Amino acid sequence: MKLQAVLFTALLLLTSCASKQEEVAVLNEQVAQQEKQIAKVEKQNKQLKKQVAKKHQVIVEYKAAEKKMIRELEDRFKEFHKQADLLDEKLNANPPAPETVKFEAVNNQEDETFVVNEKTHEVETKKQADSIVGQVAIEEKDAIKEQEDLKYKRNLALGAILLACILICFVIFRFF
Repeated sequence: MKLQAVLFTALLLLTSCASKQEEVAVLNEQVAQQEKQIAKVEKQNKQLKKQVAKKHQVIVEYKAAEKKMIRELEDRFKEFHKQADLLDEKLNANPPAPETVKFEAVNNQEDETFVVNEKTHEVETKKQADSIVGQVAIEEKDAIKEQEDLKYKRNLALGAILLACILICFVIFRFF
């Protein structure tokens, strides 16, 4: 009997060991799978770190380029303001031609109209004054056309600056 009990106990222990070995094998397999998953996660982590480093580098380069672009735009803006000021000075430096004062005088021989030029204070005949007035009118038209061209260029430059500022703001808000 004792031998049977010992053999039965040994059989139970062997069965228990076999089931425990199966459990250990299953656990070892799970550990191996988890180690594979950990290796995959570590690999993905390394790739993500590389991507983050690349993106950080891109951000740093973008910020540097943005600062450079802002400096260039500020320089352009200052240059446009200088040009606009010069254009304003040019517009103000070309005042309209002086007007002439007309008066009629009676000459003993014939009636003739005389004109006093306010700029030169010379007395001229009507024909001389008309030719001078014609020249002045042409010069005034040219000056007005030049002023309009300068105003157009100034407005165009200011529009370009405004457009550049809008584009910069769009780029900044687009990426951030």
